[in-house]
Amino acid sequence: DVSGMMANYGEIDGICVGANPKYARTLLRDTMKFRGMLTSDGAAIMKMYNYFHLAPTYKEAGLLAKKGGLDTEIPIGNAYRQLPDYVREGKLDEALLDESVRRVLTIKFEYGLFEHPYVDEGKVQAAMTTPQKAELSRAIAEKSITLLKNDGVLPLKKGLKLAVVGPHADNLRYPISGYTYPAYIEMMKAGASDSSSVTFNGMADEAAANKQENGFGAANPFAATLAMLSPEEQAALSDLPTVLAHMGARSLRDVLSDRFAVTYAEGCKIIGSDTAGFDAAVEAAREADVIVAAMGGNCGWVNVTGGEGKDRSSLDLPGVQQQLLEALCATGKPVVLVLYGPGVFALPWAAEHTAAMVQAFMPGAEAGRVVADVLDGTVNPGGHLTFTIPHHIGQIPLVYNHRMGSGYNTARDASANMIFSGGYVDNTDRPLFPFGHGLSYTTFEVEDFALSADTLPTDGSIQARCRITNTGSRPGDQVLQLYYHFSGAHVIRPCMQLVGFVRVSLAPGESKQVAFTLQAAQLGYYNEEMAFVVEPGPAELSLGTSSADLCGTRAFQITGAPVGLLGRRSYACEVSVQ
Repeated sequence: DVSGMMANYGEIDGICVGANPKYARTLLRDTMKFRGMLTSDGAAIMKMYNYFHLAPTYKEAGLLAKKGGLDTEIPIGNAYRQLPDYVREGKLDEALLDESVRRVLTIKFEYGLFEHPYVDEGKVQAAMTTPQKAELSRAIAEKSITLLKNDGVLPLKKGLKLAVVGPHADNLRYPISGYTYPAYIEMMKAGASDSSSVTFNGMADEAAANKQENGFGAANPFAATLAMLSPEEQAALSDLPTVLAHMGARSLRDVLSDRFAVTYAEGCKIIGSDTAGFDAAVEAAREADVIVAAMGGNCGWVNVTGGEGKDRSSLDLPGVQQQLLEALCATGKPVVLVLYGPGVFALPWAAEHTAAMVQAFMPGAEAGRVVADVLDGTVNPGGHLTFTIPHHIGQIPLVYNHRMGSGYNTARDASANMIFSGGYVDNTDRPLFPFGHGLSYTTFEVEDFALSADTLPTDGSIQARCRITNTGSRPGDQVLQLYYHFSGAHVIRPCMQLVGFVRVSLAPGESKQVAFTLQAAQLGYYNEEMAFVVEPGPAELSLGTSSADLCGTRAFQITGAPVGLLGRRSYACEVSVQ
């Protein structure tokens, strides 16, 4: 069972979630039967006061949160430490404190924190740097890499001369996400030098608010932490490349240089307007057979393009990276664009002008090795997109499972006519890359798609079967995806919904039988009476390798009386591969 949950910062219907008993108590405790601890997000109670103006004082925001259902306040707790005042004044029932204390103590007893309250620091490094964990990190990164486009330049052939260009090409930090040791060190050092502009959604914020209201507050927590370290330890914090190299990290340039003749040029930084490095990058590109452009964003809290509280207003490449990409393509040499970082980039120009595009996301400390393995074919990419990549920012929000009658047209809801043509007068309404998209260095054939029955009882299950064959010359993975559509509701339903998927590994020429067992309990929705049910009516299942690349569609009928699913719905489609 889950021991603790965190209420988000936001509001629903004008009340912050953490102060809203409709959600923090009735839904969570009564309906969902949650018995663990509910904590605030970092400085969330302070934000109820000075962001949302839900209460006239920080102290009173704590009262609203406690009545609403929050058990604890993090990270400092300057509002909750004043709750006894309200108990003495008769404004807060002491039983509300008791319930939270009981939950916290229960968790501490269950986890043995009274017997062993502190971390054994001597075991931390050994536990975090095991070969098994490095291998797991590498495997996860390998499976997530997604090949978006390929005109045949990939995998790179032996003997090629490469120009490896871009801000990600020779950097160990950028492929590593936020909420990691490197990102935290950056945030701590920046916060120590200027805590007024760099915060961690909690510590410095809460101390500043407490000082404003009560005249006292904690010292800069970042500076205080650094002050506890020796000069040698502080110097080590400034040497992130050495720390990452010790963890086994190698840059893409470094790894590719072991396998190819490589000329490197950074070209530009991730953000900023400096184009002074363009000439060196273009010169390197002209001397190469293929250009590997390692571009995108980075994640954390300081000088980043994404992360917690770090949003973008554009889906273009940050800084001057687009200009650099165009200069590289202008050389006439094939360009392989490797995209890193959080979020999505809408890059129709790149999709038209590059030879290949690889979505690398945030591969972690093993990024250099993993991306190089994909580029040279050591690893055959098999990742598929878990989101839709738009063609342009004006399409946002753009999702594959838009409701019938909205979003871009599909085979099911194509209703275009001379007046209501759908889409945009100045651009396409289609995605650049659809949900579920992903290419491979081999080919696959999906055959014999069939259902086990033409009816599905509202309390039963149905099976969808197919055969998949690797028809190419390389071992590879394909992700089969099962989509569902229902036409029998009196509320508007999505044009399609992913209900099952499986990643199938196949040797050249190998075939496997795949069976999806779909429970009716997975198909619930809120009907016109706001009851969460599965109801009878006509339905379809489609099989594909993306939401836009469907191998076939089979109709069936859901039969029987409506069945209420609240509290007993199914979330996973069982899949067997033989």
